[in-house]
Amino acid sequence: MAYNLTYKHVQIFLQVVELKSITAAANRLYLTQPAVTKQLKSLEAEVGKKLFYFDGKNTKLTVDGENFLPYAKKIQGAFSHLFTYLSNENKDYQLNLIVSPIFDEWVIQILKSVKQRYPKLNYNINFTTLEYTDFYERFNGDLIIASTPVKEKKYYCEEVGKIRCILVASSENKSLIDNPTLENILSQTFITPKVGSILHEFTLKKISKTTPLSIFSNAQVAKKAVIANLGIGWLPEFMVEKELKSGQLVSTRELFLKHENRSNEPKSIIIEGLSTYLAYSYDKPINKVMREFMQALMSISSLHNKELL
Repeated sequence: MAYNLTYKHVQIFLQVVELKSITAAANRLYLTQPAVTKQLKSLEAEVGKKLFYFDGKNTKLTVDGENFLPYAKKIQGAFSHLFTYLSNENKDYQLNLIVSPIFDEWVIQILKSVKQRYPKLNYNINFTTLEYTDFYERFNGDLIIASTPVKEKKYYCEEVGKIRCILVASSENKSLIDNPTLENILSQTFITPKVGSILHEFTLKKISKTTPLSIFSNAQVAKKAVIANLGIGWLPEFMVEKELKSGQLVSTRELFLKHENRSNEPKSIIIEGLSTYLAYSYDKPINKVMREFMQALMSISSLHNKELL
């Protein structure tokens, strides 16, 4: 009989055994509780035996689970020796990321934080809008930061947060600043990153077919186009914070609310939080640099999520 056991199965199994809690194991591994439960059920299906039972608040091993435990420890030990051999402490650390271009500045902020902990860190960032897993396999990726979910079965994928998007205009756009009515806002030329990007798709849903639309290669170039007063566009808040503070850009939402003196803006100028997904292959061992990046990502995501509440 062919078995499809993975190191991820063993890793999660041993964490639950140690902590006696699926929730605690999920927190330590930076996974969701449903993801851990799914992996445990997959493991039990592979071995054909029930390995855990619940005793009040604790998760305990069955007799079959106790019998499986020493083998799991041996597997963990073997992998530990292998990882030590493969990741010599004297070598520079390497992190290969597959990233949706919309998160470029955000990821750079996270890498800056990680590099403070690991000064020897080397990293490669490959940007793509759709072919996340193709790039992952081609460039031996470690983590994927995506704007759409990764649905392939061999990949773990979790929504880790939402990012506010702001409809911004140049401070030189006097016609809009002097008359920020909904009609005037929606009559502007709208700027988006390239076709297929998440912001391009969002914009198409918000504007009419007759609204002028200009498309640029990526979000950074789109921001420069907005600053140059070539049009207005939705961009992630973290990407335009400096320009809003310096006065190069203005928020059309703030202009509208001040002009109309109302507390509820129309939905046509709102884009809800932009979803952020973390994904990686189930067969990819999680090393400490990956874990550090994931922890920093979760920390920053939680701050953004609180701001959106």
